[in-house]
Amino acid sequence: MNIALPPEVGVRPYRGTLEDLQDTSTNISQYTALFRGDTGIGEVLGLAAELPLPNEPLQVVSAGCSYGVEVDTVLGLTHKYAPNMRVNIAGVDNNAAALTTAEAAQYRLYGSYTEVAGDYAATGHDFMSTMDEHGIAAIPYDIDAKAATIRTGKLRAEHEVSWRQRDLTRDKLTTAAAHLILCNNVMCYFRPQLELADAIAQNLGGHLAVGGIVSFGANLENGSMDGWARDVVPKLAEQGLAPLVTGNPKQVAFRRTV
Repeated sequence: MNIALPPEVGVRPYRGTLEDLQDTSTNISQYTALFRGDTGIGEVLGLAAELPLPNEPLQVVSAGCSYGVEVDTVLGLTHKYAPNMRVNIAGVDNNAAALTTAEAAQYRLYGSYTEVAGDYAATGHDFMSTMDEHGIAAIPYDIDAKAATIRTGKLRAEHEVSWRQRDLTRDKLTTAAAHLILCNNVMCYFRPQLELADAIAQNLGGHLAVGGIVSFGANLENGSMDGWARDVVPKLAEQGLAPLVTGNPKQVAFRRTV
């Protein structure tokens, strides 16, 4: 299955802190980069969806899920491209405040509604209809439609979603072996401590089912992480994980073969 990504929502990078993102009264995240192509979610979700899963949900982990955007991206892509597939997805992070925000299932557009809608129109898409295609409610919330809220609660209700505060280096993350583990924009934070990056990769690999995929997307090219991605290959091979070519130059992925 080749999953094509829709245009991004909120394409400008965020440079603030978690506290900046949170609305303390409503726990609405203001970061909405859904469907980010640079992380390669579409590529590996399509491959994982091809696994033989008779009457079983696709078991997915978003490792380092932060405020939940990746979880909703997976569900939104599943809603459109594999509507008969059920997903059991766990958002895992060690930050309790981030998990509280993630659970709220609400985002404000990063930028004005009219700006984002204009970006969609420039690529031949209508913003509202695109969100609807992916099972996501987008609701303008001021009289001039200059701002909007994206709500994903209905989409999440169609699947099983859980949130877990865990240490990625050592904790047990799931009760069932995972078919897909996403660890995007996480490893770049461990450039000074590559042994922790190794521990995360090996811990995640140990949670995979046979045929399952673990993907490290985006930001690996920063500094020494290129070298880390190369050096971790033999360590994961000891767990039966082999490098997987996805066609995304910013993505490093492995499949468990045994």
